[in-house]
Amino acid sequence: MTDNLVDKGIIGKNLPYIWQTGGEMLLVSALGLLAAFGNIYFASHKAMQVGQRLRTMLFAKVLTFSDDVSLMQPAVTLVFSLTNVGIVFWAAA
Repeated sequence: MTDNLVDKGIIGKNLPYIWQTGGEMLLVSALGLLAAFGNIYFASHKAMQVGQRLRTMLFAKVLTFSDDVSLMQPAVTLVFSLTNVGIVFWAAA
């Protein structure tokens, strides 16, 4: 397309052909830009949905695991909880 622009438009001094070809090039570029924005929107929307589902499943698993451990080993759970509280207070000081 560029070779025709040079041959027919610039060398042939055909200004309407230059404007027409330039307009077609701009239109194709604008369509590509719109497609890119649409792709970004839909991909980010899907990625947010996957992340939300993953966080929900992981949080449910952590809660289940935490409940199981606290029922099986209450002393260990108490030590871990107190250690976490101590770390938070030590970091805040």
